[in-house]
Amino acid sequence: WAICWWKFVKEKPQESKEQKHTGKSYVAATSEGKVKFTFYLKQKTVLFTALAFFSYNYILFFFLTWFPSYLVDARGLSVENMSIITVIPWIFGFIGLALGGFVSDFFYKKFAQKGVLFSRKLVLVTCLFLSALCIGFAGLVSTTVSAVTLVALSVFFLYLTGAIYWAIVNDVVDPGNVGSVGGFMHFLANTAGIIGPTLTGYIVDTSGTYTVAFLLAGGLAVVASLAVIRFVRPIVKPA
Repeated sequence: WAICWWKFVKEKPQESKEQKHTGKSYVAATSEGKVKFTFYLKQKTVLFTALAFFSYNYILFFFLTWFPSYLVDARGLSVENMSIITVIPWIFGFIGLALGGFVSDFFYKKFAQKGVLFSRKLVLVTCLFLSALCIGFAGLVSTTVSAVTLVALSVFFLYLTGAIYWAIVNDVVDPGNVGSVGGFMHFLANTAGIIGPTLTGYIVDTSGTYTVAFLLAGGLAVVASLAVIRFVRPIVKPA
């Protein structure tokens, strides 16, 4: 992988220049002077994009750590059958992640006059909300087929947003801070990998059911998608 990356991944200055003038909304495009990293730590756009990414990771880690146990404990599947069925959501996720960038670019071309950030938000909000509904209802249905189908659809819609979080950071942050701000956002978001599995285990242990855990995962994503609508805006450097 490293050899292929070194050989084939190159910068294209002309394309970068065109993107800056047609799609970028970061502060460096409209103001002079270096922007401090700490400036972005207080921006609602960064914080609520991190919240959306947190809910993304919460569902993802919930699926990674507890879905196999759910199939065995709550649905009565054997370990052998469970291992086969858990492949299905990953197939959907593979398709979703591969399509995510194309979907975002399609909406940007369709709504070019509204700006690149609008197309990112459109994909993020719509798909994260649909993922939330699917994972929530997966905990309420009565059949294994319905549950697996809904979880697979949830992973599909979730992975459609996979490229959007970095894209938003790249769109609203000046090039000198993209790595730092992206790392900060990932730091906040990846705490879901600690909180999600632990909280799910506590809920299942105390309630004896997975329903509340499914609803919580979906509820977090609903809140995050609504927050993105309200708070994610182009960042403008103060005068």
